[in-house]
Amino acid sequence: MDSGSGLNLIYKDTLDKMHIDKARIEQSNTTFQDIIPSREARCSGKIKLDVVFGTPENYRSEELLFHMAPFNSGYHALLGRDAFSRFQAIPRYGYIKLKMPGPNGIITITSDPGKALRAKNKTASLALEALSEALAAEELTTLRSTVDKDDVILDKRPKSTSFKPADEIVKFQVHPTDPNKTASIGAQLDPTVDAALRAFLRENWDIFAWHPSDMPRIPHRLAEHSLNIIKGFKPVKQTLR
Repeated sequence: MDSGSGLNLIYKDTLDKMHIDKARIEQSNTTFQDIIPSREARCSGKIKLDVVFGTPENYRSEELLFHMAPFNSGYHALLGRDAFSRFQAIPRYGYIKLKMPGPNGIITITSDPGKALRAKNKTASLALEALSEALAAEELTTLRSTVDKDDVILDKRPKSTSFKPADEIVKFQVHPTDPNKTASIGAQLDPTVDAALRAFLRENWDIFAWHPSDMPRIPHRLAEHSLNIIKGFKPVKQTLR
């Protein structure tokens, strides 16, 4: 369950275990983020599947569009906002439950906390492993493009990707008239780089914001969100833990 996701995702190994006919899979150019940290992934296909919740006496069924994720995960699939909207479902993450209206009463889906934790940990481990491989591949590609492979021996030791801030910084005014609107740069920059950077920041001072009042034309919808609930339902406060 991920009510923050705009897509319903399913993983290739899940479809393999379901023995889905490959002819049903359509091409997809959709991309998504936040599965592997700081990396964008491209779906390898899309497929429509029937999803059913409940019991034979009280169930809901909807056809959902799933996008195929091109990597492994600790989960079989991920239900996003589209699924929650179609089923009018409300997740209870603290209790690992999903509730939705059914033809004969409320349908409640309950998960096992132990399985949920193991799936989360496995997914995090696989994501970090994929990120490490991606960073190593990018670093090697960059190195090969800037040096002659016949003149150097590539060092196999891991490279640090951490950012180290400057030990000393200096502030200077970037606004034409307001001395309080400043920017900070490293104090040990090369004189040529220092002069070019100062000139660039002064020329583009208008893109910076020091106060909310400096952003008068930002649409409210970028800072607001709404709750997708059924009209007429009584709000329920979650018990403090």
